[in-house]
Amino acid sequence: MNHVLLAVDSSRHSRFAAEVLSRFPFQTPPKVTVVSVCPVPDLHGLGSEVTSSVNALVDECRSDSMALLESTRELLGPKFPSVETQLLDGHPGKEIIAAVDSLGVDLVVIGARGVGAAHRWLLGSVSEKVVKYAHCSVLVTHDDTPDRAPEIRRLLIADDGSPAADHAVNYFSQLPLGADRHVQLYAAMETMKTFGANYQIESSPEFQKVSAAVQSHLDSAKTKFEKTAAKLDITFESSTNVSESIIHAAEQMKADLIVMGSTGRTQWERILLGSVAQRVLHHAPCSIWVDRPRPA
Repeated sequence: MNHVLLAVDSSRHSRFAAEVLSRFPFQTPPKVTVVSVCPVPDLHGLGSEVTSSVNALVDECRSDSMALLESTRELLGPKFPSVETQLLDGHPGKEIIAAVDSLGVDLVVIGARGVGAAHRWLLGSVSEKVVKYAHCSVLVTHDDTPDRAPEIRRLLIADDGSPAADHAVNYFSQLPLGADRHVQLYAAMETMKTFGANYQIESSPEFQKVSAAVQSHLDSAKTKFEKTAAKLDITFESSTNVSESIIHAAEQMKADLIVMGSTGRTQWERILLGSVAQRVLHHAPCSIWVDRPRPA
């Protein structure tokens, strides 16, 4: 990661996102750009067409955003050698995505509003839009419990054997995780459910072929992660609902982060994200990293 964009607002979720970023174990600290979006631009240039009371409200919004940008820059400064700030105008989701393209960033970090049991389906319109349309990886942070620490120590990497998952494995296996980190490489093969009974297809040649490919991918990933010195577990199982299995596995290990691969290059892929990734995004008990290599 050479360039990271952190999107902030005045919520505690953004503060948590900034703290997660400040403690993330990058191999080399990247350049960071912090952006905040005001829905209304500076209106003083319109003169008497705008009342003083309206200008005062807009000025307060922009002043608060500038103060937020500065405080976030101060928080990140000790960790990152280069931290820049930008105040943007317009719709937050649209402007963040535009900034991703114009700056050529490799990762967007954004906080999502609560993901408690009653609110998990409300991922948040801005964070969801960014995950769908950004042409780079996205880290969506969740601080749904009061005692959730911003430091990522327990990672679940969902490995489906795809090129996108392979890219995620290659990146995270190169990070200085250390012996106090716990990594679980997780893969699930989907089976069918018919008339309330599981219809197992493990004996089919196609299932065995795909299963062997995923197992080979897990073995390769294991070799790569052994170099990080982190505690390492591997889980490979069949499931009638892969997304629920990933979520359950993350809950069982008390994961701080779920890592998933996503190409998301076509319009259809961006809208759907893939049924598994979309469901995990909305129901995960922790932060999510959607790994999406920037197109060449």
